[in-house]
Amino acid sequence: MLVGAVLVPLYCTNLRFAATLIAAMLLDGLTQAMHLRESRNWLRLLTGVGFALGCGGFLLRACHYLWNI
Repeated sequence: MLVGAVLVPLYCTNLRFAATLIAAMLLDGLTQAMHLRESRNWLRLLTGVGFALGCGGFLLRACHYLWNI
């Protein structure tokens, strides 16, 4: 997530794709918490970066919306 947080120019502004990136991390964490599988470091890195990019996109859209009210 920290790596994705510094990638501000790459934040995902498509809300459906941003939600998909967030859901990927949630699914990874949920399946790992339920002991259905063991997560790999590369997968944790990818889902963490995707989560940060998705959350950043939602945050940018929310700030833009609130600024233009």
